[in-house]
Amino acid sequence: EEGAFSHVSVYVHLMSSANEEQLSWPLIGKVKLQLINFRGDYNHIEKVVHFTESAESSQKVYKGSHTDKGVIGMLAEGIPKFVAHEDLAYNSQLETEYLKDDMLIFRVTYIEDMTENFE
Repeated sequence: EEGAFSHVSVYVHLMSSANEEQLSWPLIGKVKLQLINFRGDYNHIEKVVHFTESAESSQKVYKGSHTDKGVIGMLAEGIPKFVAHEDLAYNSQLETEYLKDDMLIFRVTYIEDMTENFE
């Protein structure tokens, strides 16, 4: 798989919730993610995951889970090479550190729903 053993891959799976009426389903739009720099509120790694009907297959993953009701599928879109493993450690020149105490922190900074533009 693309990015396996060399990169952190990030995939977003949108699920229904109590606030689901705020987004169109299925979502056509984008979700902006940040990998947080533990050294300060700067130099975060920011990428955008696009939810489109024609997203490249390399950006999609499908995982089936077995339950007592059969196989439930989960489709997610994402970035197979979000950041290289070598870029996670402390970098004194850039003053960045993304991996600390075996932990990465991601945050969603923006969701744009563009579904009505495609209807």
